[in-house]
Amino acid sequence: MRHRVIALMVIVLVTAACGDDDAATTTTVAATTITTTTTAATTTSSSTTTTTAPTTTTTVATTTTLRPESAWFGALTAGDCYLDALDEDGDFDFSVPPRVVDCREPHDNEVVAIVELGAPDDGFPGSAVVETLAVEGCDAEFAEFLGGRSFDEVPIEGFYVWPDEVDWQGGVRSAVCSVFSTSLVGTAALAPRWEPTAVLTVLAEIDGVVDVWLVDDDGELDVNLTDDDVQEVLNPVAWDPLGESIAYGVVEGNDIWTVRIDAPGAAEPLFSGPDDATSPDFSPDGSMMLFVSDRAGTGDLDLFVLEPATGAVLPLTDDPDRDSSPEYSPDGSQIVFRGRRAGNSDIYVMDADGTNVVRLTQDPAFEGDPAWTPDGERIVFISDRTGNFDVYVMNADGSGLANLTEHPADDEYPDVDPTGRWVAFHSNRLGGINVFVVGVDGSNQTLVTGYGPTGYPQFAPAP
Repeated sequence: MRHRVIALMVIVLVTAACGDDDAATTTTVAATTITTTTTAATTTSSSTTTTTAPTTTTTVATTTTLRPESAWFGALTAGDCYLDALDEDGDFDFSVPPRVVDCREPHDNEVVAIVELGAPDDGFPGSAVVETLAVEGCDAEFAEFLGGRSFDEVPIEGFYVWPDEVDWQGGVRSAVCSVFSTSLVGTAALAPRWEPTAVLTVLAEIDGVVDVWLVDDDGELDVNLTDDDVQEVLNPVAWDPLGESIAYGVVEGNDIWTVRIDAPGAAEPLFSGPDDATSPDFSPDGSMMLFVSDRAGTGDLDLFVLEPATGAVLPLTDDPDRDSSPEYSPDGSQIVFRGRRAGNSDIYVMDADGTNVVRLTQDPAFEGDPAWTPDGERIVFISDRTGNFDVYVMNADGSGLANLTEHPADDEYPDVDPTGRWVAFHSNRLGGINVFVVGVDGSNQTLVTGYGPTGYPQFAPAP
């Protein structure tokens, strides 16, 4: 963990050293101080993100004019979401109030709490005393806000702002406790840590390559199953019915690959087609495997089924637009999929042989990423009918629609755990792409993976 100290209001020299550089030194004279805690620097591009540990040495010299205390401390209350006020050099400008925005809009900071310092009124007690009171008060608020986690475990930073002697003499007796991440959407508050109910895989990008990882009970990336510096994984993976191996498509080539869970890194091709094959899914008995391809070469995607034992391939759909994201029902009798037909993307269901196609959703919005609940009675999917993507659930006949996540960020690619109690999905609500879970009743939304970018979660079948 690295701590960065920035001092304002007077001329001050700050040196933050990492690695083999000289030890950090800080000289501060009666300054308002912010301490931020961070673990990594992240760059996000679309749904792909590269994360590297910060290894730079930074020297900052700054001076600002004194400001009235109401300009910054008086501008914020607990729960406010705000954008930084910056000077012409792009540095924090505490001489003007921050711009408070609706938390549903992208923002950089959120006020977790305003803590009273409780120090005596008979004069300024000294910078060290004020700092200690602020840090102790904010740390307690941060722990509750993060569901008992530390900042090492989440993709956001925490920082404190407390009064210097001038502010103190002006009557300021509180500290502002905030969290920061680029492009937060909605509140960053987290429920208590999720207790895993099944083995979970996610796609994670490290050093520019996307691989499939097993996630441990603490939400950490544990085992790289597709350890390959060249071949990138494409879209969600498919577990075999016994939970012994996974199948997945790749970015380059027309193959679907497979790897055993007990032999990470030893992947091999399972199937090679004349055109790209993606989005595999096994039938419950393992005898058949769905996939998506443009085998006809028309530019339209259709659904096909492969018999792994013989290599035989049969077409299931032949629509002039595109069908994707297929998944067998738990009893293997039906297939749910996303169909972009008649100019609209909706959720469809059909018999396992491709007959009796039924449209389940009728909204003009985009619907996709369907997945069954283990009992086969409900289907989870995503929709942007409210302006952003949320995770929804409905009965298998299309009735009983409910929004599970109701969050202003984009929540996508849901999958239901074998108990039927939890739905995993990925979201950009903390700035990057991370995996979250929500109860199938819409309760207890919380973060699973602190490292980012991680997405496309898939639960292993029940043992």
